[in-house]
Amino acid sequence: MDPFNRKDETVDEFDDTVEVEGPNEKEALSRACDALNTVVENLGYEVIGGNKSKGFVGRLLGGGKTVKIRAWRKDERGEEIVTEQAEYAKEALTGIMKHLSDNFTISAIDKGDELHLLIDSDEGGLVIGKNGQNLDAIQFIVRRMVGKQQSGDNKKIVVNTEGYRERREQALVQLAKDSAANVRKNNRRQTLRPMSSYERRIVHMVLKEEKGVESRSQGEGSRRCIVVHPKSKDGNKRSREENGNVAATDKAEPGNEAIA
Repeated sequence: MDPFNRKDETVDEFDDTVEVEGPNEKEALSRACDALNTVVENLGYEVIGGNKSKGFVGRLLGGGKTVKIRAWRKDERGEEIVTEQAEYAKEALTGIMKHLSDNFTISAIDKGDELHLLIDSDEGGLVIGKNGQNLDAIQFIVRRMVGKQQSGDNKKIVVNTEGYRERREQALVQLAKDSAANVRKNNRRQTLRPMSSYERRIVHMVLKEEKGVESRSQGEGSRRCIVVHPKSKDGNKRSREENGNVAATDKAEPGNEAIA
């Protein structure tokens, strides 16, 4: 009996991306191809899990390791790109990854005006770091290294692994909506925890569409955060507190803890 020979092993399908599990990576890829109705040459994927079967029954049914992957059609999510910028970016990222993992691959995906470097590694947690701090630092270094070597109109570089950027963006969108709801309900400003400029931009964009609230950034450097406050009735005047006189060291209010 093959415990993986089941049609329902494909889970969490959205758009043209699926998550599948198999007894090994090759079988997981085969199942992803079936689910997406494509061939392996047109498949992009990330390994997002691998767990040993536990217990005597697990060993009887298949034993060994299971492999879980997130897969997508390249013609939907982006084609592999081979340009001078992509090759140098992959080389720069490879140099960094050698200090973090012994087993990894890097794919350069064309995303229109962005070049996405996707890391497949057995050290995903370490690469991402707390609240994505390691991943952001890696991205910053790669951008600087490429920027010193490249000139002209190049694509913006985004470094990602295990779908972290997508998950983080969804979490930020929800945080912004929840904060707007709290501000409307309590008619009090709410200070979010410090974020990167990329994360603040996402939150500001969401809050711009929320009724009855406004947002602004305050603080400097790594302590820069977003303050969400009730929208002023006259559209021009604000209280002294909302005019920027709030200390940059304000702590996030309860309920605004960091999102993993």
